[in-house]
Amino acid sequence: IYSRTKLRASKLAKIYGIKNVVNSINNLYFLSKPDLVVVVVNAISMNKVSLQCLKYKWICLFEKPIALNYLEAKKIYQFSKKNKAKSFIALNRRQFDSTKNLLKILKKYKEKRIVIVNDQEDQFKAKKNGNPKKNY
Repeated sequence: IYSRTKLRASKLAKIYGIKNVVNSINNLYFLSKPDLVVVVVNAISMNKVSLQCLKYKWICLFEKPIALNYLEAKKIYQFSKKNKAKSFIALNRRQFDSTKNLLKILKKYKEKRIVIVNDQEDQFKAKKNGNPKKNY
């Protein structure tokens, strides 16, 4: 597990029995060799973090929104295409076909899975970090 806040990552690792807490996306990729990375960061951080993740040969599942504005989204898309990355944006809805298909796939696997569900970001905290809505 990796988080920009090591304390947060350590707490989650302890709760879910995750062995390794790493200090970078690079270490996450090379030490654990995962097939998939789930990127859950605030909208302001998504551009930087997504571009780091798209360098590696894993499937990237990004929590929405993928960017603060069209130009950032275009840059992320172009970088993903250039690197032939497999990337997806989660839409957080149970009734989307992608979710239904994923549930069918997951039924085949009996091993332990970890799922954390968080609701909307703290809007007051987001406001302190700028005003993302002005770009829409």
